[in-house]
Amino acid sequence: MHSRHPSYVLLCTSNEHTAGHAIMAETQPYYQSSANSRGRDPSQFQTNTHLSLQQVPYTAKNQPGNFDRQSIPFRLANSTKPGIRLSAALDKASLRQLVGGNEDSRIRTRSKLSIRLQPMGYPPFGKQKRPGRSLAHLVKLVAEVVQAFIEEFAGQPPKEGNYRFGPGGNIKLEDLVLMRLEQVSPASYQPVLHIVPRGRI
Repeated sequence: MHSRHPSYVLLCTSNEHTAGHAIMAETQPYYQSSANSRGRDPSQFQTNTHLSLQQVPYTAKNQPGNFDRQSIPFRLANSTKPGIRLSAALDKASLRQLVGGNEDSRIRTRSKLSIRLQPMGYPPFGKQKRPGRSLAHLVKLVAEVVQAFIEEFAGQPPKEGNYRFGPGGNIKLEDLVLMRLEQVSPASYQPVLHIVPRGRI
């Protein structure tokens, strides 16, 4: 039985929820990976085959057991698919197509916002940013943090898995689509990303 909106679970496990953690992968069939796609260059994927970027969920030290978690989805007005390509998030003209881009992001923190990222096989990575007020500004911040991650780990092999980032790897910023931003602690958010090579969306 499917709900009206996609459900999300940790690390691409099907219909399995881990209490108290943010969602990391989509279980309904928008982008789905094939069983034999592990380790392949994304440019070689079939047209209808895409992958969720598997991540380790961030957990803060002394994290409160319960707090109101936000889940912020993204979509472009000129697209029928959910999500925004991260390279488009750094382009002013494309970013103007973000649905609700001028609306309040509804993120309130007492300090700077931390954007966390940890693809499987890589160390945890994060940057602190002032969240601003608009949804468009928030998306731009996420793209900047992911770009910083790619630059830091460009071409480096992961401890597990076969994906490499940057010019020396097989995943670049333009291959990543931001689906949602998930609150993983009171002041930290982690992006839900899909690998969607150019021309495959």
